[in-house]
Formats: sequence, C-alpha cells, structure tokens
Amino acid sequence: MFAYLCSHLLAFDVQVHAGVLQIVTAGAGTAHRMPPETEYLHCVQLAVDADGLRYQVLDDQGQRREWLRWPLRLPPAYDWLHTVPTSTSPAEHGTAPERLVAWYFAGRAAADGRGEPQTLLTGWLPGAGLAPLWVGVEGKEQQLVVQISPQAGRSPHRWAGPRLTPGQPFAYQLLLHPGMGPGGVLGRSTDTAPWSTLAGASPWGPERLPWLPHWAMGHGQRGPQDRPFRGQELRMTTWRATCRFEELSALHGAQL
Repeated sequence: MFAYLCSHLLAFDVQVHAGVLQIVTAGAGTAHRMPPETEYLHCVQLAVDADGLRYQVLDDQGQRREWLRWPLRLPPAYDWLHTVPTSTSPAEHGTAPERLVAWYFAGRAAADGRGEPQTLLTGWLPGAGLAPLWVGVEGKEQQLVVQISPQAGRSPHRWAGPRLTPGQPFAYQLLLHPGMGPGGVLGRSTDTAPWSTLAGASPWGPERLPWLPHWAMGHGQRGPQDRPFRGQELRMTTWRATCRFEELSALHGAQL
C-alpha cells in the first residue's frame, strides 16, 4: 500500500506508518474543530502521477498551511554532509519553515541504562532557558526522544522513537518536515527502511521551530557536563532541502 485517505475526524492530519502515508481530512465547515486553536477550516489540493503524490492544504483565507511530496527522496546517508563535532557553531541549514533537515546518528549505546537523559544533538537560541530542539535518549531503556519547545515558559512536546540496545552499535536517521504538522517527526534505521512518524501526542510539529543559531552534539546547551552522551563513537551527518508543493531540491554545503 502506498497511501490511504480517510475523513470525519474534524482535523487535517498526516502521518507515516511503516512507509504508508495516512492522510486525514475533514470538517466541511463545522465550527467544532479539534483542537480549535490549532486546526482550521481547509481544503486540500492533491495530485497523483508518475512522480508520486503531492498535496497542499489551504485555509479559508487561501493561505497554504501544510504540504508534502511523497515519497520522500533523500540521497544515501553516506553522501550527507559530514559535520565537525564542535560544541557550537552557526547552523546555516538550521530549522525554519519550508526547510527539511535530516540527521544520521551512529555510535555505540551506553553499556548501562542509568536513566538520565543523554544528548545526541541540541539547538538553541541565545539566552534560551530551554533549547527549542533536543534529540537524545532517556530512561533505563535508552529510548530515543525528540523534544520541541518553541515557546518560552511552556512545556515541551515530545516524540518517542526506538530503544537502543545497551552496549551495542546503533544507527538511525531522523527527519523533520515542517509541512507535515505533528506527523513531520520521522525516523528510519537505514536508507532502504520505510519512514515512520515517531509516537507523539502534539497537535503541532516542527513547523513551530524558530531559526536556531547554536548547536551542540553529544551534550546539552550548557556545556560538556550538560546531559552528555555516555556511549562511544558518536557520529553524525546531516542533509537539508527546501520543500515546496512544486519542488523538492537538495541543498548541500552548510556545516553544523
């Protein structure tokens, strides 16, 4: 199965499960959208042809709110940019509306699950109390977690991925798609594995992330002692692209 459509859930929502695209669209003018502060009256323009499926979602003011071209086409991870594991540096590729960004993480998990958070990657703003983006592992089971905190003073929203096997090598690709709402936090294990949306309970997604000028790999925003990764051989590469309804073009050359 490539994709399926359903309706009558009073929201627009898109997710991916084991490579199958799920599109939910409904409303028909009803005033009772769920949740009303996030969902909106909408129509969907959708095309299916030899290049796959693509759509854009328009609100009642004619503004495009969400979009996707499916299937996603990324180059092999070995062609992604190899980044230098410095503590902070400008992230020209960053995260911003209409910008896809993906990371390939590899390493060896900590031998024991002591339960404290361990950072793989974080991005933040100057003076920020809580980093808008944090990717790491948590708990004794060492579960991969993506935490997005776009608004100061508000609780972060979280997406959960696979669990790492203690002391064993791991490899994982994480992609943030700002056109997919809460379904736009996706992961897979290899280039040939299907994408799946990580488990979460948020009505919004990566589209709320601000532009992030500071980044760290292997520890949190406050330095090497802030939630350090306790495993070994942590490596990371990155890929980015602009994403519009009309095009998906890869861009390279920016270092993290």
